[in-house]
Amino acid sequence: MDVVNLLGPFDLIITDILMPDCDGFDLIRGLRNEKPDMRVMAISGGKSFGNKSFAERAIEAGAHVALPKPFTYAELMAGLKKAMNEDR
Repeated sequence: MDVVNLLGPFDLIITDILMPDCDGFDLIRGLRNEKPDMRVMAISGGKSFGNKSFAERAIEAGAHVALPKPFTYAELMAGLKKAMNEDR
């Protein structure tokens, strides 16, 4: 996936894991390869993929934060703060 052409001068990408035309894990890995400084937050309503939770797999793929849906406004804000302050 050519993520470089999709991205402008953004500070943070928030991506779902389960999308109709794209795998969120592949997107995260592509971002890590093409834009290593890009901050990434993953969200998903899925509980697990194989023997790992979506959150574990998203972090392994390179996301700074992974939030399960549904999440509260406070959880979203805490996740955003963490994603913007965490080194990768």
